Amino acid sequence: MRRKGFVMIYALSAILITGLLAAGTASAIRYALSLERERERGLDEVLIAQDVMEREKYNRRFSASEPSLGNEIERNGRRYEVEVNRRLRVVEGIPMVEISCTVKSAGEEGIRLATLMEGEL
Repeated sequence: MRRKGFVMIYALSAILITGLLAAGTASAIRYALSLERERERGLDEVLIAQDVMEREKYNRRFSASEPSLGNEIERNGRRYEVEVNRRLRVVEGIPMVEISCTVKSAGEEGIRLATLMEGEL
């Protein structure tokens, strides 16, 4: 009779340990997935900003009027706000145009890229 009690304690201990390991694994997977979503959002912001900046540089360099991407872009099921600013700066006596692009998703900080190009506004 005494042996059966030990077997039950061992079985309950094994179930408890297995449950704790499963809970820890599930928590780690959930955390990894949330990090992956954040990285995907950040990568989308960078790629959108890069595309907008390349279009701006192309239009400025070749006096083209390639259509812009707009103020809102949807990518991977998320909406991103795009803001492009241009301002005149003088660097060591040379007139330059600073082109900056800010891309952010709703409620997030976002990313800002900027470049300088020779010329006037």
